Amino acid sequence: MKFASCSILRPQSFSTIFHDTNSHLYALPKNHLNLPSPFSPALPKNSTFPGKCLHFHRFTAFSSLSGADGQNPSQELAVLLEVDGVLMDAYRLGNRPTFNVAFKKLGLDCANWTEPVYLDLLRKCAGDEEKMLIMYFNRIGWPSSLPTTEKESFIKNVLQKKKIAMDEFLMSNSLPLRPGLEEFIDDAYNEGIPVVILTSYSKSGDAISRSIIEKLGQERILRLKIVGDKEVEKSLYGQVVFGKVFLQVWMRN
Repeated sequence: MKFASCSILRPQSFSTIFHDTNSHLYALPKNHLNLPSPFSPALPKNSTFPGKCLHFHRFTAFSSLSGADGQNPSQELAVLLEVDGVLMDAYRLGNRPTFNVAFKKLGLDCANWTEPVYLDLLRKCAGDEEKMLIMYFNRIGWPSSLPTTEKESFIKNVLQKKKIAMDEFLMSNSLPLRPGLEEFIDDAYNEGIPVVILTSYSKSGDAISRSIIEKLGQERILRLKIVGDKEVEKSLYGQVVFGKVFLQVWMRN
């Protein structure tokens, strides 16, 4: 079976990678600014590609040349979706406002990230939030009451407050699903293509990721496979990682 996985780690990078069991791998180049929606076609429909392709409403998935001709697409292709930045445009819509919430909670009235300021810091620091804060306060000046030796703990405190604000933002009803996501999942289901949503390695945590997934609606959720912390722990991989397999072998010996 092949897997078409869509992953957005930051709002400025998007890639679609295609794997198959015969070790073929195709990767589309990453872009950094002014990206299309992850549910828009990755390549033109009339492009030449060494394999089979399946077009959804606003998404195109490819599989490499392997397997018997005429097979059902559901036997060849599965779609894996991450939660962070994929189901919701969480980073673009949430990062800057939640930094400003953190500044306000800490009484930093002079600190405010407008969109141009945020994008400039994001670009120059490659998305590293700690470096972004250091660069920003080096520009405008650090709080006068802050000793030089406590700058590191100050940055950690800001990031902690920002994470709390981000978690609250993700749990709120004001953050919509990405446009086209529900249609994409429905199209895949109607074509017999399994859709798997991965929550186990979500930056926002498994519990928050599952609350985001609930916005898809119960009927649509029943058509999905959700792989989270519990599923990973129960798997053979999880037992090896958490030492359960080695513990059992050791006890037998």
